[in-house]
Amino acid sequence: MRQRNLGVALTAGGGAVFIVGLALWGGASSTQSQVDAHPINNASDIADLKALERTTLAYAVVGDILVVAGLALGGYGGWVLYKDHKARSLLVTPTPMEHGGGIAISGAW
Repeated sequence: MRQRNLGVALTAGGGAVFIVGLALWGGASSTQSQVDAHPINNASDIADLKALERTTLAYAVVGDILVVAGLALGGYGGWVLYKDHKARSLLVTPTPMEHGGGIAISGAW
């Protein structure tokens, strides 16, 4: 039961991290639009533009890291769930008996 819980937690956590990464990509796209439309009339505008570009870069880089981390966590969680499922599989086997036949059920529930 512990492996299945770990797999579910990793998969769900990976999905959440992935979604946060996508949200940061959206924020980077939005701030990039602001960078593209930002006026450059004086030194103050240039300083504001540089700060906005740093924010855009930070959103994009952290978004990249979180998307990759989310995919890795989710993939590992899926693998843990798959391995746990394989370990819990049941085997149904036809079995000869004295006056007929039957089935034998073995494996983990």
